[in-house]
Amino acid sequence: MLDEGKWGKDNLAVFQPFLVGRHMCIGHKFAWAEMRLVLARLLYAFDMSLAGSTVDDWEQQKTFIFWEKEPLMVQLRRASS
Repeated sequence: MLDEGKWGKDNLAVFQPFLVGRHMCIGHKFAWAEMRLVLARLLYAFDMSLAGSTVDDWEQQKTFIFWEKEPLMVQLRRASS
């Protein structure tokens, strides 16, 4: 969770990956449902843990116009039933 003091005033409503208004993607609700389903199945089927060296602190990432994202190494193991 982000620190409320430093980031608490951020307007999260500005995130619009499917545009807005009359130019909005016609399938955006289906796309969000599909993404939720895929993520839920992934989290249900696998146990995940960080592997290798990853960026521990968000402030270590380089930001220009977009983030220069470092690799996020994740180890997946089939979830035990």
